[in-house]
Amino acid sequence: MSEREWKRLDGVGRVQQGLLSNGEAAALLGVSARQMRRVRERVAELGQSGVLHGNRGRAPVNRLGEQVRARVVELRLDKYTGFNDQHFTEKLAEVEGLVLSRPTVRRMLRAAGISSKRQRRAPVHRRRRARRAQAGMMILWDGSQHPWLEERGPQLCLMGALDDATG
Repeated sequence: MSEREWKRLDGVGRVQQGLLSNGEAAALLGVSARQMRRVRERVAELGQSGVLHGNRGRAPVNRLGEQVRARVVELRLDKYTGFNDQHFTEKLAEVEGLVLSRPTVRRMLRAAGISSKRQRRAPVHRRRRARRAQAGMMILWDGSQHPWLEERGPQLCLMGALDDATG
């Protein structure tokens, strides 16, 4: 049993012993009082297994069959050798008529021991400019030539300076 199920069983036991009320146990377990009553009834009927989830041990409804899994692995090894996961998934949909998501195909291939065609490379970070030790050691200058006086005088250049030594 999981920790959550043990806590439910403990809560039911405390309610039966009279140490907690139904509402208090429900609040401790994070369920409604009505749900707590249902759990208590199941435990009274089935014993400890009454706190277990009803779907335990069953396969999910949307699980792919073993034949589909085997076919995907076989296609990847034979017909689509050297394809990456995305391209292989697209070919499965276009040519083979198997519409699966890329993560699903990836999980099936990795479970079968088929790795990616190429290892993913880490992104290359741009090279950063080293900072200067002291303010004033790296001044950036820029000028902007513009008819600042609207043709009532000579063309001037506005100069700007930025100290970028320490960022």
